[in-house]
Amino acid sequence: MNGETQAGARGIAPEGWHIPSLSEWDKLINHLGGSEIAAGKMKSKGTTFWNDPNVGATNSSGFDGRGSGEKNESDNYVFMGKAALYWSSNNVGFDSTKASYMCLQSKTSSTRIIRWFKIMGYSIRCIKDAE
Repeated sequence: MNGETQAGARGIAPEGWHIPSLSEWDKLINHLGGSEIAAGKMKSKGTTFWNDPNVGATNSSGFDGRGSGEKNESDNYVFMGKAALYWSSNNVGFDSTKASYMCLQSKTSSTRIIRWFKIMGYSIRCIKDAE
């Protein structure tokens, strides 16, 4: 799903769920010990879904992140096994052509929050609404 669709569409997440905001991604990352180690705790183990080496991957959080890659501006799928990219729900401080996402990579146990062009096709990870 690209950032344009994510930003403008309603009903992407099932009822009772939503796409996480940057602050919710930060909260998860901090809960898992900070950006330097959180990705390892979020990535599926082994090399079925990730390229070798899948640095620090334990999936101890149960997130089970998989190296899904991205669909680029040319409609090509790239970075399969190398990265998992998840849109956030808000784009605070960014211009209208860019949005923010959280990134996991095979080569590191660190997470990254990045902004890039909304035309890119990244994954969406829904979380349950607070009750």
